[in-house]
Amino acid sequence: MKVQEIVDSVFDMAPNPPWGDENKLEFGDGSDTVTGVAVAWWITSDIMREMGERNLQLGLTHEPAVYELVPSYRWGKTLPAQDLAVNQNIARLASGRRLTIHRFHSNLDLAGWGMGRAVLDQLGWKDCLADWSRGVPVVDIQPTRLRDLIAHVKARLNLPFIRYDGNLDRLVRRVTVPWGGMCVGWDGTACASPLGFDAIIGGDITDGLVRFARENGWAVIDAMHHATEMEGMRRLTTRLQERFPNVRIEFFKNSCPWKIA
Repeated sequence: MKVQEIVDSVFDMAPNPPWGDENKLEFGDGSDTVTGVAVAWWITSDIMREMGERNLQLGLTHEPAVYELVPSYRWGKTLPAQDLAVNQNIARLASGRRLTIHRFHSNLDLAGWGMGRAVLDQLGWKDCLADWSRGVPVVDIQPTRLRDLIAHVKARLNLPFIRYDGNLDRLVRRVTVPWGGMCVGWDGTACASPLGFDAIIGGDITDGLVRFARENGWAVIDAMHHATEMEGMRRLTTRLQERFPNVRIEFFKNSCPWKIA
């Protein structure tokens, strides 16, 4: 089995959008031979080491294995990404263990079975009325107090804690779910705003997004970036196992990055 066969299969299941330049090989070559595949939301150096130990030659990641930098940064003097010590270490790991790493990002976000649908199913809302007309889903849920909705999200996504904003006794009937990193700013939430909702459940919630939500009268639940997208990568693992039963395909879970002092 060649790397390119698996890559082509993923693009067959989740077509690449015309602007999906980030969905590419980061290390290795499509002609490399594969007997084992690692799938993770974020292929980190720890996972790369384990891939070498477990004889998994190909890694499929949603987030970049390499830490990219903008070419120009107004607040300080930046440097080429390849000069970062962390990227040099990752490159050495990939080369030394002869690993091939391919990123699949926007195509998995857009797939009908991908990130957005997967997290709604994980939250138990598969059969709830969901409006996708604005790109970011707005879902009608059973009326629930905010405190109970927080507990529900925490349990369903297996989170150690939840950051939130809003009145815990508020009744929530309609939510938007800008998964992944769509809550770094307020653009994703703004896309859904014409549809109306009571609460935001998203990842990478920032200070500015919370203040934007307050101005609009919305509650906020931070479901974290990794937790809102890992189910999509589990689905990718299952689909690949069905297509390639003779290839060992293993899912690697990314844990919560935070500790509380």
